[in-house]
Amino acid sequence: AREAAWGWADLYVLDPTRNPARIFDGGGVCAGGSPMNRGILFQPDMVRQILAGKKKQTRRMVKAPLSYIVTLPDGTYGDEEGELKPFSCPYGQVADTLTVREAWRAWKEYDDLPPRDIRGQTLVHFEADGPAPEIFGRYRHARFMPLHMARFKLQLTSVRVELPQDISEADAIEEGFTSRAEFLARFAEINGTGNPWCWVLSWA
Repeated sequence: AREAAWGWADLYVLDPTRNPARIFDGGGVCAGGSPMNRGILFQPDMVRQILAGKKKQTRRMVKAPLSYIVTLPDGTYGDEEGELKPFSCPYGQVADTLTVREAWRAWKEYDDLPPRDIRGQTLVHFEADGPAPEIFGRYRHARFMPLHMARFKLQLTSVRVELPQDISEADAIEEGFTSRAEFLARFAEINGTGNPWCWVLSWA
């Protein structure tokens, strides 16, 4: 399920006291136990599709260059020949949470500060919401958004592996595109040509 943000549609009031201390980046079990919370980057147009309820899947490349991946009985993954140490999806498993990182801007007065030094209450503009009012400063890439500034989260309902060329028309629509061809064109634009194994992450 998609967990809505606190605050307004365009301007988000950042107050660290309202964000659970157990949220962190980098994986691992949280202080309160599983499920876990990780960050994931989305471009502005995909953020809009998620907020509109039109995007419920994303595909991210598996880092290991494998010719074939199998799902092992314990829920981990490995290559067909068993030559690679079993590995897990770095984005988590079913019921884990992904915190959406997106392009953003803080107040102009904070333009000289790195994200880690922006503290207390401030306003944040998200690029997916359109042109920023003049009170906001420079563009900041999604990778530099602290998790506590994010406005919504996604709870995983399915995690699997698949080759991009095997995507169905139905899944292409779940990805937020109008057709399989449109999805494959965008995938190639971002990841280059080829047909690498991908993590398929789904949410409700």
